[in-house]
Amino acid sequence: MRDFDSVFGELAADPKAARDVIPISSLNDHPAQRRVGHERRGADRVGRFFIRVVVLARDYLAGWCTVPYRPTPAGLPGREPRGRVSANSRQAIRLVTEKDVRDFFHQRGANATFDRTMCDLQRTSARLFYLGYLLLLDQLDIFDATGRSEASRLLESASEAGMITAVDLVSAEKPEYGNLVSAALPFTDHLLLNELEASKVLGLRICPETADELLAAAEKILAGGVRQTVTIHTTRGAVCVSTNAETVIQPSLKLPEGYVCGSTGAGDAFAAGYLHGIHECLPLFHCLYIAVCTAAASLRHPSPSAGIDAVEDCLALGKRFGLADFH
Repeated sequence: MRDFDSVFGELAADPKAARDVIPISSLNDHPAQRRVGHERRGADRVGRFFIRVVVLARDYLAGWCTVPYRPTPAGLPGREPRGRVSANSRQAIRLVTEKDVRDFFHQRGANATFDRTMCDLQRTSARLFYLGYLLLLDQLDIFDATGRSEASRLLESASEAGMITAVDLVSAEKPEYGNLVSAALPFTDHLLLNELEASKVLGLRICPETADELLAAAEKILAGGVRQTVTIHTTRGAVCVSTNAETVIQPSLKLPEGYVCGSTGAGDAFAAGYLHGIHECLPLFHCLYIAVCTAAASLRHPSPSAGIDAVEDCLALGKRFGLADFH
């Protein structure tokens, strides 16, 4: 991910480039974003800070359930902030080029200071704890003297509070990528990742075209200690393996030419649909089906979430288009 401010400096000097920018996520305002417009995504707001970390499920896909924070005089939950955090908390934009290549630009801001002391997990009645994203929250990507990562301790606390833990990854370039993920696995009930992230975890190239190869990769990651399921999703479809020896192969929807307006956020939409099924205690095959239908709904709009309607409407797309070939 490139530095956000340097990119907007380039855009300001090139009006044509600026026209090719579609802001997809703003957790705080930026002057350039106010010029071109922006869309806020689901997040926990703390004063001026927006931290996308403990968003649990959604009611049009299940209802907002968020972990309460302990407020402090400084406005941050739980404790005083480390140093000054201002202006941009987290931003990502999509750059559309002639080759339809997407670039993401990220300003960590408050995300870089967020840590597990900010969550009071004993005060929530939420059923799901969704950590998104591992490898994008600096203070959680730290190992302590005992070799435990901060993310693993936060997930352990969520489990002790009676919550189902779900973890989503990001395709970050970190030398310790595999180690950070491995440290969190024993405290993760449901792990969601794409084939690129699975490749980083395992240290090998995974072909996204073959379900059998994806299943083998999911089994290897599951053996790392995940407590319930590992789901790998691609543009072709998704596979899921469980500790109950259940496997599911789920093709994507067979979408007509010209249907896709933008693929940014499709993985997040997939996760929302999947977690809705988990929240409702549905069978795994149904969770995966809801997931691909929700992802398909997100594709019909350039932004990450404007195309997503109620779960019934997402499922209607499955009946309308049917399933693509994926095996």
